[in-house]
Amino acid sequence: MAFPLLRLPLELREHIYSYYFRPGDCLETHSASGGHYHFEFALFRVSKQIYAEARTLWRRKFAYFVKLATPWESAVYHISTEGFVPIVAEGRRASMFKEHTFLVEISQPRSLMMPDHSIVLMLDDIAQFTQTWYYSALSYPSLNDSLHLNLAARNPDERGKSADRMEEEHVPLDLQRRLLTPFDKIKGLYSTSFSNFDQSLTNSLLADMAKPHPPVHECLEQCQELLEKGDQLLSITPRTTAAAQSALESYIAAFHAIHILVDGRSRRVLAEAYFHENITVGRFAGQMGPAIRIVLRIRLVSRFVLCYLRLGELGDAAFWGMRSVRIMVEELANEFDDFMAEFVGSTDIGLINARTAMAFALLERSAQDDGETASGDISHDEQRGKWKAELACYEGEELATSKTLWELAGKYLRGLGQEETRKTVTDEAKEFGVEIPEGTMERKKGGSDMDSLSYLSLAGMED
Repeated sequence: MAFPLLRLPLELREHIYSYYFRPGDCLETHSASGGHYHFEFALFRVSKQIYAEARTLWRRKFAYFVKLATPWESAVYHISTEGFVPIVAEGRRASMFKEHTFLVEISQPRSLMMPDHSIVLMLDDIAQFTQTWYYSALSYPSLNDSLHLNLAARNPDERGKSADRMEEEHVPLDLQRRLLTPFDKIKGLYSTSFSNFDQSLTNSLLADMAKPHPPVHECLEQCQELLEKGDQLLSITPRTTAAAQSALESYIAAFHAIHILVDGRSRRVLAEAYFHENITVGRFAGQMGPAIRIVLRIRLVSRFVLCYLRLGELGDAAFWGMRSVRIMVEELANEFDDFMAEFVGSTDIGLINARTAMAFALLERSAQDDGETASGDISHDEQRGKWKAELACYEGEELATSKTLWELAGKYLRGLGQEETRKTVTDEAKEFGVEIPEGTMERKKGGSDMDSLSYLSLAGMED
């Protein structure tokens, strides 16, 4: 009797093979790197028929590899650890690898540095590699000046044929396009060469590579526009989780515009050196790029916390708020920095502290165990357990209580010119059912010598 798998139609068998080979399921991830692929081919040994069918599908759908060769042995660490690019093979295994469809070689011809160190990537991951290269070039403007890039296409199934015959066996155009397109962000190379690619595709790529990077002022303005778009979504009444989610996505895109990549709770601040210039045109003319970027970051975090509060994701609200609170407490630890805080992003610093205080107040209330018997509502009990686990992450941290956070918030909310901010905080506290401790936002008698400066805004961005 036939093996049960073989009784299925070929179309269904191929679906099964697809699940078996799916790269995402074969990726062993690590928190500190992009991880490594570990493909399993035991299926090939079941029978000759299954071997033929599974191998055909593997080659047709998944087996598109890129062999990357560079002059630097440290490239693997940089690409995997800093770029979070998944690796198929490295070292000697990569050097001996022959199943690649594309070859990417980076060299420094003027320094006689040849591509002696190889790694193998999946074709679908090449965009992550070029993104890593892109941000490195932004941080080190002269990086690409001496580099030669060679891109070659080959059909791994045509091994053993003459070179002339292989050139006739072109890799399909859609695969060529998938390899070439991500390289459009690589600018200012010493030289570039191509082998076995369609000329119209290479001409298009060279034209895109010749376009300069967006100037700093455009990145900052795009960030501000996306921030304002998110604000409009958050202002829609009645409040909905859909609007909060859309606003959050706009804020994530705003972070990306200033080269800060956000994925879940992960945040990577890249290309800092790129923003170190004086802005001479646009809405931020006359101001320094790093200062504007900092103010935008503060504003975006304050809105992140609000989005997560409205989405009911108290753990994420607390996480994003506390990360910034810790940084600000360290950075504003002396009297001069306190003075600066009065007019550099003080509104949003106050909002971050207040909204984080609300998140912790809700966590503390939701996770409180009053000794009563279980509610019998499994989802409610699971949620309470979830919030307890979130609070446990901050155990022993003095800042991580609603009481302390409200005290920090009050420092920024009591100043002159903060009336609108105090109203915003009061309205949001009512929205989330949180009680503001008495005296938190009350003005001290006599005020402060710093209040006369509260109208200033380094980035000229106060609404």
